[in-house]
Amino acid sequence: MRAPEHPKQAARLAALQSFSILDTEPESEFDEVVHLVSQICDVPICIISLLDADRQWFKAECGVGARSTPIDTAICAHTILENGPLEIEDTLDDPRTADNPLCTAENGLRFYAGIPLETSEGLPIGTLCILDRKPHSLTALQRQTLAVMARQVMNQLELRRLLRREAATRRDLRAIADHAPVMLVQFDTDFRFQFVNKAYADFRGIQPGDLTGQALSRYLPDDVYEASVPVLERALSGEDVRYDFQMPDQKGEPHTLDIRYAPQLDEEGAVVGLVAAMTDVTQDRENAAYRELLHRELGHRMKNSLAVIQAIAGQTARQSSNIDDFLQSFRGRLAAMNSAQEILFLDDYTGAKLSELISSQVAPYAATRGSDTLRLSGPDVIVNADIAHSLGLALHELATNATKYGALSVDGGHVDLIWSITGAPQESKIVLHWSETGGPPAKEPQTAGFGSTLVRMSIETSLSGSVETEYTATGLRATFTIPMI
Repeated sequence: MRAPEHPKQAARLAALQSFSILDTEPESEFDEVVHLVSQICDVPICIISLLDADRQWFKAECGVGARSTPIDTAICAHTILENGPLEIEDTLDDPRTADNPLCTAENGLRFYAGIPLETSEGLPIGTLCILDRKPHSLTALQRQTLAVMARQVMNQLELRRLLRREAATRRDLRAIADHAPVMLVQFDTDFRFQFVNKAYADFRGIQPGDLTGQALSRYLPDDVYEASVPVLERALSGEDVRYDFQMPDQKGEPHTLDIRYAPQLDEEGAVVGLVAAMTDVTQDRENAAYRELLHRELGHRMKNSLAVIQAIAGQTARQSSNIDDFLQSFRGRLAAMNSAQEILFLDDYTGAKLSELISSQVAPYAATRGSDTLRLSGPDVIVNADIAHSLGLALHELATNATKYGALSVDGGHVDLIWSITGAPQESKIVLHWSETGGPPAKEPQTAGFGSTLVRMSIETSLSGSVETEYTATGLRATFTIPMI
């Protein structure tokens, strides 16, 4: 009769598949078992049988000459239903096998003994069995041999499954480590590489496997290695250590690495190595230093700006005849400072384009007289924050004066602004020419007002430059010469 399905058939079949053993090639480790058991038990047939859903497949056999038979005639299918070994001295006398074609045939199988091969979860996946073509009985030693060898077969299968799972886990961990954004390194207690991930290998310009077993001292400059040893020894003592460290990349370029060393412990808590996680924070540290510099620079400029505003307010008040006059002049000068500040802000206070600075200070005043009123010409150089603030104020004063009294006070007036860079790179200067035409004649004032004083203070005092002015019948002309450094 055909054996009924195992009560945990689905789980049993899944367990069988987890061993990845079905349809594999014969192997000497298992072949030796069946030959040895066959000789000890004095039977012609021995099989390591694995029971699939519709067949029994033989991992190893002697005396059969086939690799599988249908599940319908598998005597082993009865064995896995037992809680222990199954021994049938005469198959024709047992109802489970009396009608089995393999037993009723001429020269059929008359004796069977099998031990279930059970997984660590208690699920039977097959048997170690022996058969004879005549009735037979086993001695106690033979039964013990069959049981011991069945355990050895199962131990071999379990070990292989464990090794495959560990290999799969290592592959998964390697894939995770290689996709990690940090550099990961494992050392033994002699500071020899045991593992590096792809990020570290790429940083050093090598293949990950090239470092395995190699001493760390071989891959670092002597001074860098010597500086690392005290930290490594602290980690070996059981301490978690984290610090910034300068390390060269594959091109020898220095990088700042945020390194954390942690001891690697065995099951008894002894330190057997080190694990290091390294993050390249070069850009972060540079950004932090830049932000600190910018913070100090902003604080410094804020103090200077407040001092300038106080001075402008005081001078403007003394030169104004009433509150409205004061507000108009003071607001215009503040707007000039703010305009320069906005241009600097857009470039993170690293500098301002000279053409944008000039246009921002003068164009609003010229716009009311037509698009060709203001004509600009010169190279688009970058000036520092000091030049931007002071030159911006000076240009504002010239534009305000031109709007009130000069070329921008009448239709048809023009302002030409032409600038150039002169001198060697370390001694370069900006030479800026302001020329008004088409407006009223320019008259030199009898006394210097605050506007002209502010122009000279901005260029000569603040920037160590020079100011030359010429009052002509066609309008004011002024030349600023300003050191760029």
